[in-house]
This record gives sequence, C-alpha cells and structure tokens, in this order.
Amino acid sequence: MDSTNPIEPSGGAPPTTESPPDASRTWAWQWVFPAARCYRDRESGGLFRHNVHESLIQRNMHQAVVAAGIGKRATCHTLESSFATHLSLDGYDIRTVQELLGHSDVKTTLVYTHVLNRGGRGVCSPADRLGGRPNTADVPGHRDRKRPSGGR
Repeated sequence: MDSTNPIEPSGGAPPTTESPPDASRTWAWQWVFPAARCYRDRESGGLFRHNVHESLIQRNMHQAVVAAGIGKRATCHTLESSFATHLSLDGYDIRTVQELLGHSDVKTTLVYTHVLNRGGRGVCSPADRLGGRPNTADVPGHRDRKRPSGGR
C-alpha cells in the first residue's frame, strides 16, 4: 500500500486465494467503474472499494440517451452490440470479436454477424491485396478509414 494513498492501489476487492500476488497492479484485476466510497476489510484492516452497482451505470446511460434526444431505446447492451457489429464490419474475424466480448461460446458472438449481409462482395481475393490493401470500395457498409490531410 502506498503511503500517500491509504487505499489499496487496485481499489478492488481484498486479495483472495485466486488473485495473483501482483493483482493490485494488474489491469485485469481492477474495477473499471470503482465505487465512490471505500470499506475497511475486517481481516486485513485495509481500505478497499467495490465496483459501482450496475443499476447506476444503466441509469446514467438512460439519462444520456434522453439528454441526447435519441428517440429509440438504447442500453449498455446496445453499446456492446454496436462495438461487435463495427468490429465485424471492419473485417475482424469472429474469434477475435468473441474474445473481446468475453463470450465463452462463439454461437453467442455469431448473433452480431446477421447485420453484415455482404454476400459474395464481402470477400476479397488474395490478389486484391497485392497492391498493399484489400479492395474494400465495393463492400457494402465498409467505411474506408483515411486520415484527414494535415493530421497526425
């Protein structure tokens, strides 16, 4: 524990037998949305945080949708679906999308591919890559990501 910060660096739950020794410094063991308040662990006496309750995130999402004037229902799951769909549209393979979403079964991830509907034009020949990039101009729904001139 850092002397300048009385709260464990992880801000997460107290260490368990499953957590590795470096859990307090490893991203995978951190709370993405830590709670505002801390609690003191009875056994170790250390200060820790839980994550915020999912209902708080859902309520904030609803308020943001209303404030933005979006007329359709949008939830946190909408963001996940949008993320997966855009990964698929950008050509990421289904196993990569599955891993990023944390799905244990690829069948769950395949749900996001129904929107692609590219038919035969969604496939690029290996010969198309001889020029350096695949020819995506004829692929429906594909947006060529070019950097603006004068940019970074």
